[in-house]
Amino acid sequence: MNITNQQQDFINTHFHEGIQQSELDESIFRALKTTEELHYLATHHNWDNGVKVLQWIVESPICSEAIALELFWLAQPQDFQQCKLDITLQDEYLNEVFTLLKTILKNYPDNFYKKQVVSLIRHHFMKMSSLFPTGFIRKPMAKTAMCTTKRMT
Repeated sequence: MNITNQQQDFINTHFHEGIQQSELDESIFRALKTTEELHYLATHHNWDNGVKVLQWIVESPICSEAIALELFWLAQPQDFQQCKLDITLQDEYLNEVFTLLKTILKNYPDNFYKKQVVSLIRHHFMKMSSLFPTGFIRKPMAKTAMCTTKRMT
């Protein structure tokens, strides 16, 4: 996967760390035209800023299967395994992540995502592994903490 410095600069400018979800512009997102750009954005996005951009990625017709699966596993689906798919979670952020997972679960078996060969560069992952603290992947949350539905008024 190659992405030019110009493409990286565009993504970094419009989807930088710390940007508020309210500042995001879907029309700017639609300017991204390659799977490589989506992959770069997906891997550089800070989940603490929300998942709106990630939702746009998994809804994009240029999203690859590899990106969708990467986002699926990064969303830690084990935390939601006790939740029924037709519920809305009380916690807004967790509900956004749950919605992201449901989108991938719906699109994947429908062959929505592009098939693409992805080469993994071993030294890249070896270099990145030191960035993750020990115990980075956490155990699933308790069922009661996750699957509490939002009351509709």
